[in-house]
Amino acid sequence: MLGSAEFWRLLGEEGGEDTSRPLDALLRRVHGDDLPSVTEALAAVRGGDAKLNAEHRLVMPDGTVRMVHLLGQSPGGGEADGRIVGTLQDVTDRVEAAERIRTLAFYDTLTGLPNRSLFREQLHGALARSRRLQRRTALLMVDLDNFKQINDTLGHTAGDQVLEEVGRRLREAVRAYDAVARRDGTVHGAVARLGGDEFLVAAGDLHAAQDATRVAARLLESFREPFTVDAGEFFVTASIGIAVSPDDGMGMEDLLKHADVALYHAKGAGRNTFEFYSDSMNEAAFHRLLLESGLRRAFERDEFTLCYQPQVLFPEGRILGVEALIRWNHPNLGAVAPAQFIPLAEQLGLIHQISEWVLRTACGQLREWAAAGLPPVRLALNVSGQEFRRPGLVERLLTPIREHGLDPALLEVELTEGTLMDNVQEAERVLRELKDQGVRVAIDDFGTGYSSLSYLKRFPVDALKVDRSFVTDMTTDSSDAAIVAAIAAMARSLGLTVIAEGVETEEQQRMLQELGCPVMQGYRFGRALPAAEIRARLAGAWSVMRAAEFVSAADATA
Repeated sequence: MLGSAEFWRLLGEEGGEDTSRPLDALLRRVHGDDLPSVTEALAAVRGGDAKLNAEHRLVMPDGTVRMVHLLGQSPGGGEADGRIVGTLQDVTDRVEAAERIRTLAFYDTLTGLPNRSLFREQLHGALARSRRLQRRTALLMVDLDNFKQINDTLGHTAGDQVLEEVGRRLREAVRAYDAVARRDGTVHGAVARLGGDEFLVAAGDLHAAQDATRVAARLLESFREPFTVDAGEFFVTASIGIAVSPDDGMGMEDLLKHADVALYHAKGAGRNTFEFYSDSMNEAAFHRLLLESGLRRAFERDEFTLCYQPQVLFPEGRILGVEALIRWNHPNLGAVAPAQFIPLAEQLGLIHQISEWVLRTACGQLREWAAAGLPPVRLALNVSGQEFRRPGLVERLLTPIREHGLDPALLEVELTEGTLMDNVQEAERVLRELKDQGVRVAIDDFGTGYSSLSYLKRFPVDALKVDRSFVTDMTTDSSDAAIVAAIAAMARSLGLTVIAEGVETEEQQRMLQELGCPVMQGYRFGRALPAAEIRARLAGAWSVMRAAEFVSAADATA
């Protein structure tokens, strides 16, 4: 075999080396990892047994690596005479282009991790191996906690830097786990980025499902050190959902779905933890899905109603006001408690639409009662923290009041301590604006939050609502009775009204009157009732009834 000028140029040896033995020169340049296969192929051609068709790497004199395609055959037509004729072609650009295409198709461009498509292949291999060895494979879904705050606060550049570092740490954590696990048996791990701030980890060859606990613990441990990016140093945590094959599914889609359900529960358990999937989780997830899909269509199906629970002033025993309470009757699930669907509405961004509907419906009802000549009653309305923090609250509250020609003093906004303490200065500003417009303000569930007396003095509020948890046991628990007494005394000293919630017995009513709680609300005086029943009570002797008569009538109609 004689080398052409182009052949020697490809080897980087034009005129600089002994060019009398081209095959030896070629073999000197073949990459060490490829040398055995190239040597074997050349030997086969020399023996007349095969044709040469190979791609391999060459290491150039300057240390760079090129990819070449080698074609050749024995000129003897099957007779072995030791000679080879053929061609050598530089295919580096084509191979690199193909590799770039593969990278784009199968790898995440930000972190360099496999994407969902490549991970599917890796997981398929791990599942097949586990089935063959009668072992288990775990799919772990890793989701960063509160990652949106990083993007919103520090910017997307910082967010991308965090994601890159997360990918590196997860990859290292899986490698470290593999190294440890091999002492007892081989473990195959793979890491991928699913998208956004979600990552996937596959751990194969597990003897038992609980072996995935060690994998999850190592992954969480990788987040213990702070993250350092251009914007500074801060800590990031993650939550993990775990599904294990074959118990939770035999393929990627089932495992992915169940790991996602487990991840949701890990988030609900306080974040920075992991949860295994269970069938009960699936039932809860299906129930949530029904609620979520139903809630999105509840308005168009006219499934919401408003009920009103009386607030009674003693000793007169007259209805001073009503608290408007939303009710949802799901076509399949029946009555859904507000404690279930209100938090969901906040998560789905529907709480603003619900709040507006409640306010407009309640104001329309007040106007209807007034047009019928009934005595005016105060309307108590719960305002969620999310709605309170949304700009323009005062105008949103006053618009339907003005449209229905109502006195703003008839509206009493109920806010929790937690909502007010979230941003004290802004809360104080909004409350003063409400007071300037004549709207009353009450602190709901008082005693269960964390406000201090100094803040209570700053906030322009009109009433404190004693939480039902204190009222329920106040007749048998001296501590609860003392708390109610202290709240009542404090309210009197500050010139505030006290409203006791959850009053159910005559003994509770009497004790509250003795402690100085003039306004009460609870089953003792009526459940949350449809507007027509409240109207009947307002139209009858209910509005002027003395306390003893009022209670007797309430017992008879409960």
